[in-house]
Amino acid sequence: MDNAYYEFLIKHKDIFHSIIFNLARPFGYLRLPTYNSTFRYALATARAGCWQVKLGKMGKGVRIDSGFLIRGQAKNVEIGDYSYIDTNVHLEVQEPIRIGRYVHIAHDVHIQSAAEVILGDFIAVGSGSRIYAGSNKYKTPDGREKSSLLSMSACAPPELQYSESSPVIIENFAFVAIGCVVLPGVRIGRGAIVGAGAVVTKDIPPYAIAVGIPATVVGERPIPESERENIQK
Repeated sequence: MDNAYYEFLIKHKDIFHSIIFNLARPFGYLRLPTYNSTFRYALATARAGCWQVKLGKMGKGVRIDSGFLIRGQAKNVEIGDYSYIDTNVHLEVQEPIRIGRYVHIAHDVHIQSAAEVILGDFIAVGSGSRIYAGSNKYKTPDGREKSSLLSMSACAPPELQYSESSPVIIENFAFVAIGCVVLPGVRIGRGAIVGAGAVVTKDIPPYAIAVGIPATVVGERPIPESERENIQK
């Protein structure tokens, strides 16, 4: 889709949505060509236009599919050029969520930003994955848990809770596979691969392959000569 078509959809997004949804209502959504690639591309681009005025930054060529939900501060969300937010992606936004260029966030991903979350360029986050920049803890630095049992519920009174938050950074070209959990304070290095179902509790080095619970480095992906200068010594 060229820029002129993208700009046309943005300019006329309200009319476009009205036509699509009025056609859908009498016949049911399943009768629409929802899995036709051209149809989905156009509709996702139009949805991105609807979000453009709400988000802190929206790059060109962004696509946002159905079920995209933001709880919290939409102005703290940035999406870079030509990224695709798939179906039913949920963002729980407190601190900024910065999504780079050419990023694919697959369906049913949940991202929580009690601290800043940075997703670099050319990365992919697999379906059903969870990224958390904050969580409740059962221990405190001052040892309150020795005199009172702490609750892990966010609904509990503040005096019965203790939570910690720390930024999550996923660097350029990294891949987080299906069903992973990324916990607060983690950095996943450039080009690293996190296998399906892994729980990332500590940093993953650049170009590493990590699997398991907790995620453990088991190998290294081939590194092109052009990437050698990016390797951290």
